[in-house]
Amino acid sequence: MSAVIEPPRPGRRATDIDSDEVALEEPSADRSPGVGAPLLVSLDDEAALDAALTGGKAAALARARSAGIATVAGLVLTTEGSRRYDDGTALADLVGAEVVDAVAGLGDGAVAVRSSSVVEDTSESSAAGQFESVLGVRGADALVAAVGEVLDSRERAQAATEPIAVLIQPMVDPDRAGVAFGVDPVTGRSDRRVITAVRGSPAGLVGGEVDGGRWVLDDHDSVLAHKDPDGVLMPPALRRELADLLRRVEDLFEGPQDIEWAHVGGRLLLLQSRPVTTVVRGVPEGPVYGPGPVTETFPDALAPLEEDLWVPPLRDGVREAIRISGMVPERVLEQRELVVAVEGRVAIDLEVTGEDPDR
Repeated sequence: MSAVIEPPRPGRRATDIDSDEVALEEPSADRSPGVGAPLLVSLDDEAALDAALTGGKAAALARARSAGIATVAGLVLTTEGSRRYDDGTALADLVGAEVVDAVAGLGDGAVAVRSSSVVEDTSESSAAGQFESVLGVRGADALVAAVGEVLDSRERAQAATEPIAVLIQPMVDPDRAGVAFGVDPVTGRSDRRVITAVRGSPAGLVGGEVDGGRWVLDDHDSVLAHKDPDGVLMPPALRRELADLLRRVEDLFEGPQDIEWAHVGGRLLLLQSRPVTTVVRGVPEGPVYGPGPVTETFPDALAPLEEDLWVPPLRDGVREAIRISGMVPERVLEQRELVVAVEGRVAIDLEVTGEDPDR
């Protein structure tokens, strides 16, 4: 297993490149690697950093490895391969002895054969799940067939003419694995990290077949909310390590990331990193509104006329009641709206009423 995650080998490596050379450009559809482009590169090769040659997924992993982040080693059948395939090269000739021997050098176990398209894993579109991934591939014949499945999956993804690379990596056997987000993927809050996890492979979670456990962390890595129906369990040390990994990849790629991860033999591995497609909304400011004590009075959404009829007098009444109680300074009362309607549903300022759970 150690050979799978060992750092790049000595020689001209991504880590030897000057920092201003390591920028990972997002590929465009009209870019191509050009005449004489290599057919096969290692994730540790300098050439692997070129997303036009190795696709978004593989190029991101190459950059992560260059920064010292633990990943799974791998080889990339570059976009030169898809060009030759589209020009009529037979699949068996494309995945010839050179490729088969190189893949055998990754280890004696099964490999995963994944897509790495130039239109995949960019800030504009993740294209997650649209291209094929083939797991548990063993032997030359199965490798040829798996590469063909990945190349042909462009048709299904409506990207038949787009260049695509194929990422080949040894299979790993994690005790836990999952997905993590550098922001809340629903609200876009940048002061939240969200971790999801399952036992074993993350394939079911990534494919939407299982939900797994879910942990929401704040900026101090404290758990704000969690559910773990399957008893995956996430030790505090592993949660902190994942939060640190999210911060590292955010710094590396200059923006919040959506990552796949695996915990293998006590070591945390990055399996994939792509920009989050959620709109990042930052940290919310101002009062927090919720149904609070008005939910029983107005359980359903109000029509516009009903809003005009009921919300203003309710707001005035709540303001006067709080003023009489002396619970809130007068200046705060005058600054706050206290009662609002959101798409017809009446909500009250939970902080002023003392019901905000996240003060």
